[in-house]
Amino acid sequence: MLKTLKLSAELLSLAIGLLLGAVIVWGLHTGLNNFSIPSSHAYAQTDTSLSVKAANSSHLNIEQHACANEQDYISQDSILETTTQPQLALTQVLEQGLTPLERRWLSDNPTYHPNIDFNANPEIIGDIIDKIMHRPNDATRRYLVQVLKQLEITKLEEIVYQFANADRAIDQETAIELAVTINQTEYKPQLIKDLLVTDLITDAQLQLISALNNEMSKLNLADFYSQLIDVYQNSTEPSVKTAITHTLTQSDFIRESAFHEIFALMQNDVTLSAMARLQSIQSWVAAYSERFSEQQKYEITQYSEQQFSLANHYEQKKLALKIGGAI
Repeated sequence: MLKTLKLSAELLSLAIGLLLGAVIVWGLHTGLNNFSIPSSHAYAQTDTSLSVKAANSSHLNIEQHACANEQDYISQDSILETTTQPQLALTQVLEQGLTPLERRWLSDNPTYHPNIDFNANPEIIGDIIDKIMHRPNDATRRYLVQVLKQLEITKLEEIVYQFANADRAIDQETAIELAVTINQTEYKPQLIKDLLVTDLITDAQLQLISALNNEMSKLNLADFYSQLIDVYQNSTEPSVKTAITHTLTQSDFIRESAFHEIFALMQNDVTLSAMARLQSIQSWVAAYSERFSEQQKYEITQYSEQQFSLANHYEQKKLALKIGGAI
C-alpha cells in the first residue's frame, strides 16, 4: 500500500513538471514571433529619409542666402539710382511729369538748378507756362517753375505779369516767387509796385507782404509805402491789414516818419469793429513797444486811457488797459 502511494506521488510530480515545461516552451515561442529585427530595407528607408531632410535643409539655406544677396543687390541699385542724376528730359517731363525716381532724386538734391538752353527751343517756354498753369502744386509743377527761373530777367518779368493775372492763387504766388528771384539779381521796384496794386487773392497778397519782410534788407520799403497804404485801405481782410502795419513798422525810417499816419489809419479803420480795432492795435503795440520813441509811447498811453474811459464793455476796457500796459 505504501509503495503504491509513493509511486502515485512520483507520477504526479512528473506530470506537473512536464506541464510547466510545456508552458515555458509555448511562452518562448510566442515571444520570438512578436519580436522582429529590422531588415536592411528598413535601414535603407531611414537613411534615405535623413538624406532627403538634409538635402532640403541645405537647399533652403542656399535659397535664403540667394534671397539675401538679391536684397543686397536691390538696395545697392536703389542707392545707385538716388545718387546718380536722372536724365530729366524736359520734353518728357512736360508730357508725362516726373518719374518716381526723378522725384526722389530731386527731393534728395534740393539745391539742384536745371540748366536749359532756351535759345535752342524758345517755343518750349510757352509749353512750360501752360503746363504750370494747369497742374496742381506737385513736384512736376515746382520743377517747371525752377526751370523758368533760368530765363533772362527781361523775359522773366513778362512771365511774372502772366502769372499775376491768373485766376488761381497758386499761380499768383508763383508770380511773387519769380519776382523775388528777379529782385535777388536786380532791384526792380516797379515790378513790386505793380504786384501790390494787382487784384491778388488773399493768400497771394500775404505771400507778397511776407516777401517784402524777408527781403527788407535788400529793398527800400519807402518805395512801396503809398501802395501798401492803398492795399490796407482797400482790403477787408484783417490778416492782410495786420501784415501791412507790421511790415511798415519794422522799417525804422517809416516808423519815425509815418507813425502818426499809421496809428491814425488803425484807429479809424471802419472795416473793423471797435473790438477788432483794439485787438489789432494791442498786438501792434505789444510787438513793437521797445522800438517806439518816448513821444510815441506817450501818445499810445494817452490813447489807451481815452479808450478805457469811452469803452462800454468789460472786454473793451481790458484791451484798452493792455494797450497802455504793453508800453
